[in-house]
Amino acid sequence: MFTIVFLAGGQSKRMGADKAIKPFMGIPLIERLIHRFSVLGYPMMVISNTPELFQEVSIPVVQDVIPGHGALGGLLSALTLAETKFVGLVACDMPFANPQLLETEYQLLLSNSMDAVVPTTYAGYEPFHAVYDREVCKEHVQRDVLKDERKLISWFDHAKILEYPVKLFDPQSENPEIFYNMNTPADWAYAESIAKTKGMQWGELA
Repeated sequence: MFTIVFLAGGQSKRMGADKAIKPFMGIPLIERLIHRFSVLGYPMMVISNTPELFQEVSIPVVQDVIPGHGALGGLLSALTLAETKFVGLVACDMPFANPQLLETEYQLLLSNSMDAVVPTTYAGYEPFHAVYDREVCKEHVQRDVLKDERKLISWFDHAKILEYPVKLFDPQSENPEIFYNMNTPADWAYAESIAKTKGMQWGELA
């Protein structure tokens, strides 16, 4: 079985709020992501160290098992708290994250003897839109968290990572929107302009 975990980044000084609960085209971004990924039918959860901000969210919200270790600590929490063999990690500031791509990665991991399937573009790994074998990867991630590593991919050299070029998912392009993340008000405005241009409602690309 498979659990989809949304990783919230917490309070952002540049955004003035937790990006996960900030309205995107009028609807909290986390609600858009839940709506998008609910079509897959897998259990979902949110990791946030401010769970009080997510009281209206319809899926479980849990806190980091070892706070203060950034994204790598968030991954450790996902791998620790999920109850399924496989975990899909999706960052909460990616409005165009693609459920079909995550499902493709999951099926690849089921059929290959690997520890994780991570999509790649010309820019490298996209670990915030990847699928991980929970028990195997937890061992690697926990070791690096205890060494105070912060990079999400710090442990990749010690694991069996199946790189999945996203152009195999869509031969026509590398789908830059899928991995677009928002860190500033300008990023947010640009993402909303993409959504409006493409006629999006709940985050689906037209």
